[in-house]
Amino acid sequence: MDTTITQSIISVRDLSKCYWIGKVPFPALNRVNLEIYDNDFTVLAGRSGSGKSTLLNIVGALESADTGEVVVDNQNILQMSADQRTQFRLQTIGFVFQAYNLIQVLTAQENVAYVCRLQGKSKLESLEIAAHWLDAVGLGELGSRRPNQLSGGQQQRVAVARALATNPKIVLADEPTANLDTVTAQKLVCLLQKLHDDFNTTFLISSHDPDVKNASSRLIKLSDGHVIKRWDEALPPADPTQLSCPIKNLSLSQRLRRLFEGNPAQ
Repeated sequence: MDTTITQSIISVRDLSKCYWIGKVPFPALNRVNLEIYDNDFTVLAGRSGSGKSTLLNIVGALESADTGEVVVDNQNILQMSADQRTQFRLQTIGFVFQAYNLIQVLTAQENVAYVCRLQGKSKLESLEIAAHWLDAVGLGELGSRRPNQLSGGQQQRVAVARALATNPKIVLADEPTANLDTVTAQKLVCLLQKLHDDFNTTFLISSHDPDVKNASSRLIKLSDGHVIKRWDEALPPADPTQLSCPIKNLSLSQRLRRLFEGNPAQ
């Protein structure tokens, strides 16, 4: 009999959020309740406007809520001050945004190092950490390039490296494959899953991409601000061989280089 107890790292209780345009209300979340467990690879699914991004932003302490409670890593983030939320994000959360959100005047390595500098690390240590993570996502030789010299897939991999550079407990990714072509998106899904498996980081991803949903260990569907269905262990793990990356027996760096080799434009 398995007596293992899985620890909840994100707990959402009766969470509601409404946006207003003038005097017209637009409910985004309506009394949402959910638990995300440590080392989950969870996907929030639903149509555009279902509340996925709003939920991620609140869990990541980027937005406030109207009512409810959000406890992340044993901290009630809705009761934090602005300064406390900033420190919480720096120490606990890594973000991957749909639009990459890279600083255009910085190189890829400097973009990744920037978040480490915000943590108080030295310039040299930050650049060393950035180089390590760029190598891990297969971009070790492109660290000196600026975002406008990289493809969309490469920019998103820089964003993944930046998210992991702070050694976060949780990575929040908002539609990470939305701006990528099908092949590049599949490879990014394989990359995220391998990073999750190797570093035991909790991933919470919003997406309506079938490949992202099929890679999840848990799938939660939202509609009109409500959680309408949960699948726990209902989907089999994505088979890397089906994503053209037969890399199970390689080291992490070897896997990720193999994953993207042969198509440097991605």
